Amino acid sequence: MFHAHGVSSPRARFVMKLMDRYLLGLLLGSFGFCLLAFYFLFILADLFDSLGDVIKNKAGWWVLVQYYSIPAPYIFQLIVPAAFFLSVIYVLVTWSSSRELVALQAGGVSLHRVAVPVFLAGLGVMALQYGLFFHLSPQAGQRRQAMEDQIEKRTGRGERFPAVVYKNPTTGALWFAQEIDLKERTLKQAEIVLMDDLGRDRMKIFAARGRYTEEGFWDFAGVRRVDFSRDGTAAVPQDLAQMDAPFLNESPEQLVAVLRPASEMSWPELSAFIHAPYQPAPSRMAPYRTEHLHRMAYPWLVPVLVLFAFALAVTHDRRSMAGTVFRCILVLAGLLVWMQLSLALGNGKRIPPWLAAWSPVLIFGAAGLWLFAERTGWLWNLRHYIGQGRAGA
Repeated sequence: MFHAHGVSSPRARFVMKLMDRYLLGLLLGSFGFCLLAFYFLFILADLFDSLGDVIKNKAGWWVLVQYYSIPAPYIFQLIVPAAFFLSVIYVLVTWSSSRELVALQAGGVSLHRVAVPVFLAGLGVMALQYGLFFHLSPQAGQRRQAMEDQIEKRTGRGERFPAVVYKNPTTGALWFAQEIDLKERTLKQAEIVLMDDLGRDRMKIFAARGRYTEEGFWDFAGVRRVDFSRDGTAAVPQDLAQMDAPFLNESPEQLVAVLRPASEMSWPELSAFIHAPYQPAPSRMAPYRTEHLHRMAYPWLVPVLVLFAFALAVTHDRRSMAGTVFRCILVLAGLLVWMQLSLALGNGKRIPPWLAAWSPVLIFGAAGLWLFAERTGWLWNLRHYIGQGRAGA
């Protein structure tokens, strides 16, 4: 049909648009169903696991609704690649069993042309994942922890941080605080050391209490201030009842950044933290660098899984449908296991962070591209061209 009229004829273009709309309609519908199914399965599994705590603390229905709606961005960010993969498998298996793919190929539509709208939809899913990674997903885990603390009526880790040690990545100022309360934006028993460009002490501040003002600086109470000259000589200490420090604008969230899990930091915070000139020891920085690169690499699992879907789910034998789906699920399970193992090695500084983040994409991507090229005929065409080149030489 398409050979007779040419792929650029108006009729061919009209038919291809119809095919793309039909395919995207099936794909988006099944993708939405998979997302909701995975989300509710997560809720049921977590609810059965924590049912005793819910009954013990007499949590109401509205609290439970909030508790399971708050982590939605984090859950969706995790399940998007698997949900999209299963959606593509469903569409391809459905088309294969109903012989629609056979009809399209008999009409002159190649398999890689069928894959074009799927890969374009995959790019949209990747953009969605990057958007979730930017701010919504990291904050969801922290807010859920606060909800757990509210349900169990205890002081949460997300509110108070003991024994805080922080070094400002820009100025090199050292902070030591006995406790920082993020909710009240206060600190207790703090020592701040300010240094010059050569790393020599310039000022030391000892404060019994401190409050971070709305203007963006610290207001201390019960202060002892010690200034140092260029040669390191300490001046007479000054005892002050109260002291405004507009030159100290580190927020409470910034001070406890190194104590926060990397997964709970927004992408701008994480990027600024790992690219700062002053940093903690490499072993402490490994989880943050790995998480930063993982957020870049994780959305690329979507096109990698699409390659496997077209390589494995397209079959013209109805009796092998179950085996086809089983092979696809094995690929998904193997990819997720390898990713978790790789991230664990990266967080423990066993392998470089870039390898921990990108190895699942590179290894499985190369395998998927090979299988996809073999399925669509690209591999045979490449071998044919290589053979022609050798014969001509």
